[in-house]
Amino acid sequence: MASPAYRPDSDATVLERLPASAELQQLQPLRDAVETFPNRLAPALELARAYIELSRQRADPRYLGYAEATLEPWSTGASPPIKVLRATIAQSRHEFEDALVLLNQVLDRDPGNAQARITRATIRQVQGRIADAASDCQQLAGHTAVLVVVICHSNARSLKGDLDGAYDELSRTLKSTPGVPATLRVWALTSLGEMAVRQGRDEIARAHYEDALKIAPDDIYLQAAYADLLLRHGEKARVIQLLREREGQDVLLLRLALAGAGTEDGRRWATTLADRFDAAARRGDTTHAREQARFTLVIEQEPERALALARANWDVQKEPADIEVLLRSAQAAGQPDAAEPALAWLSTHSYQDQRIRALISDLQSTSQ
Repeated sequence: MASPAYRPDSDATVLERLPASAELQQLQPLRDAVETFPNRLAPALELARAYIELSRQRADPRYLGYAEATLEPWSTGASPPIKVLRATIAQSRHEFEDALVLLNQVLDRDPGNAQARITRATIRQVQGRIADAASDCQQLAGHTAVLVVVICHSNARSLKGDLDGAYDELSRTLKSTPGVPATLRVWALTSLGEMAVRQGRDEIARAHYEDALKIAPDDIYLQAAYADLLLRHGEKARVIQLLREREGQDVLLLRLALAGAGTEDGRRWATTLADRFDAAARRGDTTHAREQARFTLVIEQEPERALALARANWDVQKEPADIEVLLRSAQAAGQPDAAEPALAWLSTHSYQDQRIRALISDLQSTSQ
């Protein structure tokens, strides 16, 4: 006879302790410091930054929750470092307006706060507010390393009509800057790769991405950008080789599903990703709306639903990949007028991109 179900007397009752992940075990000294010195801000800031970086590396939102909980005791009358970290957490969740409120508060009091300025520039660029992003980048001068200023400004410059000049400026600055820290070099190389792709120079982009991967082989953003380049050239086996061990990250699982389309592994990856998108929808999580639109268009082949997702995504963010998925969805759905918001944005910003130019030509053919 089965034993009766155990019902704990309190929600605080511990039922089982699971082993900590390897990442959390590495952070144990920081966690111990926060517990030992609860009234000291420095350990809490260091631990929160470590959690945020883990979330970025692993594309795992749980670490953002850990960071948020670490900062919670200090949230009342928060100091600028805490506000910047809270803004970074909000940015990672695509809660851009909440992040901007915090960053504006910091910069109103301290215009020279470089981290707040960089984070605000990044958000403004994602939102398609390129002139505002460029302004923030220019105001970084004198408050951080020259290369940081140039990367920030070149990225914005590349999106508003001076792609070649932006590429040349960043390439020249990177070559002439000695002793560049690894994380900064990866940022610069990834930015150069993205610009080269928009210039239609895929082989140069490939070289930049591969140089960056030698430094940061597990960088999710970099891996996704490189995988997209490989997919455009039909190098599906290389994508699978690159990402097979990264199935836990939705952004990379999409690339695996695209590379494996028509195979047993591809179907398994697609099913897993569909389940994850469904779970995210139930949570109200739209962080990967761009990826879901692309998945719905290419894998599920439902262009009208993909278009609805791409339009909703466009309301939140306006990066090159967001433009591409909206144009492709509008064409596939036979609704070229639905791409008008993106076309207007492209015209206003004199945006340059060989891939987008070809997509616009195809879209115009559809409307005729």
